[in-house]
Amino acid sequence: DSSNLELWYKNGVGNATTGWTDSAEGATHTGLAPSGNEAVQVSGGGVQLSSDGDGDYFDFTKLDISGAFTMLWVVEISAYTSQNTIFSADQSNWIEHQTADQVRLKLGGTVATLIFTAGDNFTTGEKFIITLSRDSVGDVIIYKNGDLLELSSPVANTTDFFIDTLGIRNDNDRAFDGDMYEVLVYSTEKTGTDLQNIHSYLTTKFSL
Repeated sequence: DSSNLELWYKNGVGNATTGWTDSAEGATHTGLAPSGNEAVQVSGGGVQLSSDGDGDYFDFTKLDISGAFTMLWVVEISAYTSQNTIFSADQSNWIEHQTADQVRLKLGGTVATLIFTAGDNFTTGEKFIITLSRDSVGDVIIYKNGDLLELSSPVANTTDFFIDTLGIRNDNDRAFDGDMYEVLVYSTEKTGTDLQNIHSYLTTKFSL
């Protein structure tokens, strides 16, 4: 589903050590790796980002997000030594896999932590698809491999925010440590058949 697709780092398409082409219509958010912070290509069409030194990451043109959204990423985390930022812009805007049991958000300066009733959802060495979605009233939910994860308590965040970096915070903090295979950002909440089709595309593609 390409409607409202704002950013798409597609597996095996335009990804290299120095950058990752945006495959979304309009292609305005191609990621570029600063010199000295380049990723490593891995088999299966992904890139390996390391938290060593200043960390590996991609910068892209700022993407403003207001209201509902759906984000998906296919990753394999190697370690939790640096809290594994997925997206960020600055100290007030970031999304991270803080631990194997928690995903933490700071959107427009407002922090929310997603804690799950079942533990070890995001273990190291396991490839998985994560879907993070916010509806029009701010309720946040998360899926793993297309299955909705149960939260220990509801999470809501209505704050507008923006992102311009993949894989690190503030260009030198909380770097992602592992492999990234595909990333999608929609400027709307995907539900029903639309979401099922996206999950089916990714689970089939990555045999999950």
